[in-house]
Formats: sequence, C-alpha cells, structure tokens
Amino acid sequence: MRVDEQEDQDKKRERYLKIVKGAAEQSKRSLIPEVQPIRSFEELLKTPADVRLLAYENFSDEVETLPEALKGVKPHQTCLVLIGPEGGFSPAEAEEAKGKGFTFVSLGRRILRAETAAIYAASVFGYALEAERKA
Repeated sequence: MRVDEQEDQDKKRERYLKIVKGAAEQSKRSLIPEVQPIRSFEELLKTPADVRLLAYENFSDEVETLPEALKGVKPHQTCLVLIGPEGGFSPAEAEEAKGKGFTFVSLGRRILRAETAAIYAASVFGYALEAERKA
C-alpha cells in the first residue's frame, strides 16, 4: 500500500472513530464500539470470531435470517458479519468464506445498499443482545 493511501485510510478511521464515539455517547452506551483498520477480504476471512457470518443475497431463501442466526449468541462472544460491496460478493468469494467457517445469512428479501445493510445488521445485533440480557 502506498504511503498516501495509508494516510487516507488513517484519516478515514479517525473520522469513523469520532462518529462512533459521538453516537455511543448520544445513545448512552457504556462501551464504545471498536473501529478496526480497513482490511482486505482475505484478511477478514482470517479474523478470529466466535460467530462468523456472511450476508449473501444469492441464498436468501435457503439460509436463516440474521436475527435467527444470532439467537443464542452471548454478550461475551465475538461476532463477525461480512457485508459485501455494492453488487454483493461473487460466488467464488462466498465459497471461499464458507470454506473458512462462515455461515451464510439473509438480511431479508430486499437487496440493501452496503451502508444500509451495515446499519440494519448493527440494529439486529443491538436488539439480539438486549433480548439475551432480558432472558
């Protein structure tokens, strides 16, 4: 990676950290979500997590939904959900992820924009953790 590309990524990460911190404070969260550095798809596939999910629209009728997949996930567990770029993951990328232990999940019947899908996933996570704490 070139130096100027790294500087751009560092600036973006700093901006994201400020946004996340402000949103966490506004919603009275006791923990501020972590903002990871930008990584390649191959690096993400190597990321350790207790639960590893890939939102893959090409199997939406054959897989469980994200809320279903999160039932039983405990607050102390780490969860990684990959949401593809506009146009989604290629079949080869999906198969590679499946081979690395990722489970396909559906985000519903509609195809969402990448940023909307991320917001949806974060909302589902929040709801699932709140429901788990009440149980």
